[in-house]
Amino acid sequence: MYDKNDDRVAGMCGKSDDVITVSYSVSALQHWAAFVMTVGPGAAIGFYVAMVGFYIANFESRVFFIAMVFCAYVPGPLVALLQQFLDTYFDEKFSPAVTYLFRVVFLQLVLATVVLVWLLMPQTPVSVLVVGVVLGAFAQTVIISSSQMVAAMDPRDTSYAMIGNLVGGALPVAAFFLFDFGPASSLASFRAVLLIVPFICIASTLILGYLHVHLDLFQKSYNRLGYDLTPRDVAHADEAGLQAPTFERQVTETQPLMSSIETERGEVPTWVWVWCGYVCVSSVLSVSVMALVAFIGKPSLAQWLSLGKLSMDLIGGVVSLVLPRLACFEQGPMHKTLAFSMVLRLVFLVVLIKVWSGAICPYKNWWLVWAAWFPFHLLHAIMLPHVGVTVGYYVLVKDRKRVLRMTTACRYAGATIGVIIAACVIVPSLGLGVHWPDMHRVVPTNGAPGDGAW
Repeated sequence: MYDKNDDRVAGMCGKSDDVITVSYSVSALQHWAAFVMTVGPGAAIGFYVAMVGFYIANFESRVFFIAMVFCAYVPGPLVALLQQFLDTYFDEKFSPAVTYLFRVVFLQLVLATVVLVWLLMPQTPVSVLVVGVVLGAFAQTVIISSSQMVAAMDPRDTSYAMIGNLVGGALPVAAFFLFDFGPASSLASFRAVLLIVPFICIASTLILGYLHVHLDLFQKSYNRLGYDLTPRDVAHADEAGLQAPTFERQVTETQPLMSSIETERGEVPTWVWVWCGYVCVSSVLSVSVMALVAFIGKPSLAQWLSLGKLSMDLIGGVVSLVLPRLACFEQGPMHKTLAFSMVLRLVFLVVLIKVWSGAICPYKNWWLVWAAWFPFHLLHAIMLPHVGVTVGYYVLVKDRKRVLRMTTACRYAGATIGVIIAACVIVPSLGLGVHWPDMHRVVPTNGAPGDGAW
């Protein structure tokens, strides 16, 4: 759909006389912007989690990885809670344009700085866990804010933001192959691999800054992010050229796909909150399983499974792009598909629990481990972006910010709960061991001896 903001982009592209071409160009730029917003934070969390084999081998502790995952994900619910209470204050005081520019663009530089500190500091258990908390806090602030900003711009772009996050998370797969990085790699190799993250974050900052300053691509998104504030005179603000933080709700493209009693009354449909609950439960399952990857075989095998999970995240994100393009998507929410995917995941979960309990030997039945591991994480990666796109399309535009914030908060709350369940329930009940590393132990310059086995 053509938008008045397209004129400025059209002028930059030399296409002001061709509305169709301009609309396509703006749409492509929006897809690209949504993707770029989340690649950096996704890569930061992805590389942190992918270091499972490296830290297990050097600290000689399997349970330490559970603490790493907890530190990486626990800031998410806290960030969402703070935004819930402080969003209105900062939006009214500074305007959505300023607050979201700071969270989505400037914090990418802060994230790059945190990773640089991580790769240069002595690698001790305490320092690694502290970095996990700081890294998780900034990365999830960017991701949560990006999801709100993208959903306000166009719900279809939510998939591209999710894919950006998943591509960033899957980058360790390519990086580890490129640098031949493994549990026994040296500290120099560790640092060379991690340099990829600051490079991506800085590049993302430059790209997003250009789209904001020179193309004014995000103004419509900033406008819509102010719909939940006190309404003001939109026409007056437009004529005066002001970037007012609040606007009346538009019609046409901002209308939800399917009308209901709740939407007619300006409320969020009840099933939307159920879908948010699905995100929480599905994240509990995914992260509780991922947190236990250190207890399957040698550190090298744990690293392979971790990289396999990240690969499934990427493939699932790409597959999820197809779902909104199906004819049935506009006929109503795909409740049965969501329920069926959960049932399948529970079946694969039973198989994986049997592996940890010793009922299935991973060395004799490795094909069965992979056959359960891959689809278990693939289904989650497919449905998670689909939930974000669906709830964005089926609610009023004024509700997208809080609905997408709730969806992302449920994701990280589920991740935190999953880690707690893994540490406090599954590990003790299966007798997997709770050996904790020496807090003053430092990763040696040459890395762990041999193949990292201990």
